[in-house]
Amino acid sequence: MLCGYKNHTLLPEAIDLLLCYYQKRPDLFSELYSALVFHFGVDKDSYYFAYVVQKTVVDEIITMVEKDASPQNVLLFIRVAEKMLHLSFSSIESGRHDAVTYYTIPLKAHEVVLQYRKLLWEELFEIYKRGMYCREIEYLLLECCNPYGDNLDYAVISADMDSINSFFGIFSHECLLHCVIAEHIKDVAEHIEYPYDNVLSPFLESQKYKIYHMLNMNCWERNNMGYTEFKEYQKTEIKTCIKQYSISDFHYLLTVCRECLESVDRNAQCLGVGLDCAIDAFSYNRELYIDAVKAYLSADTPYDIHPRTILCKLFSYMSAEEAEVLIKSIDFSQKNTWLW
Repeated sequence: MLCGYKNHTLLPEAIDLLLCYYQKRPDLFSELYSALVFHFGVDKDSYYFAYVVQKTVVDEIITMVEKDASPQNVLLFIRVAEKMLHLSFSSIESGRHDAVTYYTIPLKAHEVVLQYRKLLWEELFEIYKRGMYCREIEYLLLECCNPYGDNLDYAVISADMDSINSFFGIFSHECLLHCVIAEHIKDVAEHIEYPYDNVLSPFLESQKYKIYHMLNMNCWERNNMGYTEFKEYQKTEIKTCIKQYSISDFHYLLTVCRECLESVDRNAQCLGVGLDCAIDAFSYNRELYIDAVKAYLSADTPYDIHPRTILCKLFSYMSAEEAEVLIKSIDFSQKNTWLW
């Protein structure tokens, strides 16, 4: 019933009642979320109503969080902010004779839009500074401002970038996730020709990021190459870098891989190919290769590279019996796979 007040003068009171009901029934999170982001979200008429509905939602939910920054309230705010900070929205309307119309609505750089998006970013920043739901906000930043949709208004993204830059004042270049967020923001900035100056440099020049970028080289960076040519190029680049590594350097590389798995690469797809190339790059030296394999097993085989290729190389340096002794001497979760 309260959703019926969408274009009514009593809209603020209706949203306030919805949020008050949420305080009593936090188990209805999904229903409240859907009402706020879908029913009161951007639609094809929002521009003509000067985005008043969306601004009202933002004002009311920020007021709720500032009055009571409980985990349930903060989480609702973050999820709503995540949706409302999209750059385009879609909706489906039914018509006559079972016809269905699908709309994609790019957000315009309307004054009210820029106001409420700035408020959302500022509140997210304050929540992050308090140490609440930091990982959720970091993932939001990792996905935000994708500039590759159709008919997007880059002025909206530029305004967002002014707010996003503040996060890098409290981020650490020793955190890989923060470095990867910096990479994403750099890509967005370059695409829309936004001057990001030196705010991202400490993150993009950190040792962790250089290792991540080496192992996670993207083919679009060399779009003049075919796939096979790029893979050979990637392998050569990794081998060139690894030949300057000591085993202690390789141990550090493995810690970066572990950190990537735990924070950045939730689908375990980023660094596997590059890490396989890195291990193989030690094969020019028997002792170094054996030490690299030991280090990889001791790190609990990040990215679970298939044992076959590593074992084939290992057998050229030691007998199968010696390799079995080596594998049994190290405690790691995939030991059975490596033995059989």
